[in-house]
Amino acid sequence: MISRMGFSVGIPLFIGLLFFPFFYYLKVVLKIDVPTWVPFIVSFFFFGTALLGVSYGIVSSSWDPMREGSLLGWNEAQKNWPVFWQSLWGGGSREKEVMLAGVTCRREYSHIHIYVRMDLKV
Repeated sequence: MISRMGFSVGIPLFIGLLFFPFFYYLKVVLKIDVPTWVPFIVSFFFFGTALLGVSYGIVSSSWDPMREGSLLGWNEAQKNWPVFWQSLWGGGSREKEVMLAGVTCRREYSHIHIYVRMDLKV
């Protein structure tokens, strides 16, 4: 995951940072009048792409600790995006309970709480 995040964040961020000296060179050395909004738009695009790279790096990682993710993480991203959006927007009911062999599992938001219920019969 960290290498995928480094790639998906690092490259757009590096390109976005390289444009600042480039626009400075155009304006000061070559005396080309670059409108002020052009560096803002270019930096906004590349820094926004880097922000999307952070999101993709997180969602494309394998959330199962017993399984290693793939190189690009596309399969993991397809599985994790619905879970991410559901936890973010709260799709469905906020609380679900499941009873299995005397153990009650209750899911609230994105946390799982396990309660052990003891049926004592005297």
